[in-house]
Amino acid sequence: MSNVEVVAAVVGSCGTLGALAWAMLGNPSLPSWLKRRRLPASPSRKPEKREIIEIKWKEIEVAVSNFVADNANKYDLVVGVHPDGISLANLMASKLSARYAAIEKRYTQATRQPFFVFDKESHARSNRKSITHFSAPPDINVSPRILIVDGVTTFGNALNKAEHAVRKEVKDAQIDFYVFAIDQPRLSASQPEVMKRVTFHRVIDNFAVWLLFPWDSR
Repeated sequence: MSNVEVVAAVVGSCGTLGALAWAMLGNPSLPSWLKRRRLPASPSRKPEKREIIEIKWKEIEVAVSNFVADNANKYDLVVGVHPDGISLANLMASKLSARYAAIEKRYTQATRQPFFVFDKESHARSNRKSITHFSAPPDINVSPRILIVDGVTTFGNALNKAEHAVRKEVKDAQIDFYVFAIDQPRLSASQPEVMKRVTFHRVIDNFAVWLLFPWDSR
């Protein structure tokens, strides 16, 4: 018995899997129909398309006007969370005839490049260490109605830290939140109590979309 006959017998005894294995080795003695059979390649896991959306001032003004129309005379103080909430809160406070204050938020691991959450591990954004500082106006009411404003929220951690900073200064404040854009499924899962107090303009998938505001550095 020749070597080819021995191999053929072995392959035959192994059934289809044996034949496929031998075919993958490209043995010229096998029939062409068998040599063409190949195990399917693993599908490539290409990332989904990411999008950068440039936000115009007109959309911001519409979003703020819609909120003010439903919440006139409701808040005593509007607090902007640095950086994206600062301009929004200024505009909101002027239209609500409310006072304005800011929360300084500085990341200890700062980078000059924008933090695109979809370019990092999924929880990298929420795990960044930051320093938050807030100073209440000296003559603020005992139980003020406060609106904390930010640009985008995903897991709600920045809003939580902002509320904690405000309550250290104004313990009995009534606090609500406004964000321009929200990752609603993720916030609902991670911070359901925060979700109940948030008003928003846009719903986004913050792992697939990055919003570029007019005040962002180019």
